[in-house]
Amino acid sequence: MRRPTVMNASLKLLVIEDDQADYLLITRHLRRAGLTVACTRAASTLELAAALETGPWDAVLADYYLPGMEFGPTLDLIHRQWPDLPVILVSGAVGEERAVELLRLGVGDFVLKDHLARLAPAIERCLREAADQCARRAAETALRESEERLRLALEGGDLGMWDWQVPDDTLVVNARWAAMLGSRLAEIPPTRGAWEARVHPEDLSALREAFAALLEGRLPVFQIDHRLRHQDGHWVWIAARGKVIGRDPEGRPLRVCGTHQDVSERRRLEHELRQLAITDPLTGAYNRRHFIQALETETRRVQRYQRPLTLIMFDLDDFKAINDTQGHDRGDAILAAVVAQIGARLRGSDTFARWGGEEFMVLLPETTLTQAATLTETFREGLHALPNPGPRTLTASFGVAEYRPEETLDQWLKRVDDLVFQAKREGRDRIVGAAP
Repeated sequence: MRRPTVMNASLKLLVIEDDQADYLLITRHLRRAGLTVACTRAASTLELAAALETGPWDAVLADYYLPGMEFGPTLDLIHRQWPDLPVILVSGAVGEERAVELLRLGVGDFVLKDHLARLAPAIERCLREAADQCARRAAETALRESEERLRLALEGGDLGMWDWQVPDDTLVVNARWAAMLGSRLAEIPPTRGAWEARVHPEDLSALREAFAALLEGRLPVFQIDHRLRHQDGHWVWIAARGKVIGRDPEGRPLRVCGTHQDVSERRRLEHELRQLAITDPLTGAYNRRHFIQALETETRRVQRYQRPLTLIMFDLDDFKAINDTQGHDRGDAILAAVVAQIGARLRGSDTFARWGGEEFMVLLPETTLTQAATLTETFREGLHALPNPGPRTLTASFGVAEYRPEETLDQWLKRVDDLVFQAKREGRDRIVGAAP
């Protein structure tokens, strides 16, 4: 795959399409949408294989139904040669369940041929996700480098050392152990209590359990990552390792020795990787894949405990006009402002995601349709309050649907999508809800 390309630059697209008329329709539509594109058509497996050799490409647009070409093997062929290359399905009706399955298999998005207005936004979203993947790989590389530095540090002996005399609870540490916490050796009292006094409250019980397992012989080695309070107040992630090196004739532990290693940088990179994997890089909201996982988790919980669960979907009205008249940078800023505005009104248990383009989803556990509709009205009013240099107030069309335990996830998603479409049809800037 080429380096992810911004939307106002030339895009190199590979179009898998056997119908010349459909191919020309797609390319004309992309150019009418303002994209500068260089398209190549492949109508058979041989042509596709040859075209892949001439890459890199920015994205692939693929029909689902091609004579002599099954889509699954076609997708495998593309990703064997270009693992990160975005593939967008441009086809006739595929079916909701099959479409969700294709997304799980690695298709970036799907666009119906009679709704090509979605194609340019779909390409934009897939390119942003490609940029996100590049950032993730860079973070993974940084993590590997951090792990290599950790290995070298272990070999070089840049470790905090501790020696615990169990019978009298005396703990002796070295200067490096103290320095990791911004202290001098003389400032550390010689007891294990001095260690525990600095442990983060959320980590203390796990630390004590790890020590108990070691002393009782349930584990041969003590190892735990935990947070210790630095002298200036911030928390330092420490990898603690140790083992019993002396027991009395009855098997009671006498002495435990071990090391401390500062792993704060590794922890930061791991957190960054987790965030990259589940968030939309532009807005900071959760991404589509993470939201699908949240839907699956919450619907299972509802089926088990019979608790209310409501879904809000909204689509910003006339957003294309904002991009066309004010530019994509301004459009991006508005999307980020929308996420900040809506996110500030949500609970920690709620899940808020960018579904695609200017579409967003909010999942509300323990929330009835009536409660969700009241919250949605605050969303609608909040959007009105956002600054918009254009002539119109920023608005959105909202659909609100409470989950029905007898329906599938795909049916629920289609139902809320239909409600958004109904809100658009009835004049936009409104909320349409469906009784559970």
